[in-house]
Amino acid sequence: MNTPWGQSQSIESIGRGIRWVSTASHGGLMVAVGIAKKVLSEQAINLAFPGTSGGYVCFEEDCSYAIAFHEHPEWKRHLDRKVLAEWQCSNLEPDSYMGKAKAEAVPKLIAETSKSDNAIREDMRAAVAAWNPEYFAAKLEVA
Repeated sequence: MNTPWGQSQSIESIGRGIRWVSTASHGGLMVAVGIAKKVLSEQAINLAFPGTSGGYVCFEEDCSYAIAFHEHPEWKRHLDRKVLAEWQCSNLEPDSYMGKAKAEAVPKLIAETSKSDNAIREDMRAAVAAWNPEYFAAKLEVA
C-alpha cells in the first residue's frame, strides 16, 4: 500500500477503512476519507498530518496520531492488544535480551489494554496538547 511515508511494510486493520501502517522509516494511522467524515470531528480531519493521501486522512505516528486516538481510544486499545498477543505468543529465552524485554513489556501492555476510554483519552491529551494545541482551543470555541 502506498502511504505518505513510503511503501507500507506492515498494515494492521483496526476496522473498516482504518489502518495502522509501518514503512521502512515511518508510518501512522490512515482512515478512509468517507469513514473519517463519519467518525472523526472536523477539527481532527483538518489537523491530520500530513493530511489526505490516496483516499485516506493520514495521521503521522509521532505528532498527529494522538488526535484520532483521543477521539477513538478503542483504536489504540486494538493496537495494544495486538502487540500484547504477539509478545505473549513469542517463545524467548528468559535471560536473553528479548526475553527480558518481553518480561518488561507484557505487564505494561496488560495495564494499557485494561485502561478505560477516558484514561486513554487522558494519555493522548498530553501528546495532542504538545503537537496540536489548537485541537483543544477549537473545542473550547465550539463549547
